[in-house]
Amino acid sequence: MPTFEEAVQFMSENTDFVLNIDVKMDNDPEKLFTLMDKILSSSKEKDKLGRRIVLGLWHPLFIDPAKRILPYTRISHIGFSTNYARKWFWRDCESFSVHIAALLTHGGQRFVDDCHKEGKELIVWTCNSREEMLAATRWNARAVMTDQNRKLLRLQEEYKKDPERMQVEIRESRVGWRDMAYYVLLRYIIFDLLGTFFILYMGGPIHR
Repeated sequence: MPTFEEAVQFMSENTDFVLNIDVKMDNDPEKLFTLMDKILSSSKEKDKLGRRIVLGLWHPLFIDPAKRILPYTRISHIGFSTNYARKWFWRDCESFSVHIAALLTHGGQRFVDDCHKEGKELIVWTCNSREEMLAATRWNARAVMTDQNRKLLRLQEEYKKDPERMQVEIRESRVGWRDMAYYVLLRYIIFDLLGTFFILYMGGPIHR
């Protein structure tokens, strides 16, 4: 696994890549972002490189240090809850990386629509079934994250060979609601309540 310095060097030589960083909550944002700024500042193209770096933040307390120390980078939110995302991250983030189960309710679909209306990119994770991948495609997600890379690649190949048939399948497919992971009440308890509790437990209370 490359160091951040090595990744930045690679990006400076390969301009087609974007670096999406999952900033874990056990980091000290002041220390982490200062070190990142020091490395990026050694490049003559710091600002150009910065626009290709996305800081994926879980906790709101990371927003202000990111904007202050790395104002030339982009900010994204990674999370389980669209309510949490709207309350604490909507104003500051260009993109949202959201667990697929959080997007399957009426509120989740409204969040998808609002992302498109406001020009905010949407990333969906973790889509391991064909139905989940098709759902993320139907929502025009900027990216689909999966543990089943071969399955996703096969789906992409199918689309290239017969786009008309795939467009019909995309429109008509639905994620299996019989799966308890998508039951509305269970989703709310697990993703909105317990997910938010986990973030606050790991990252501390919010006092923005």
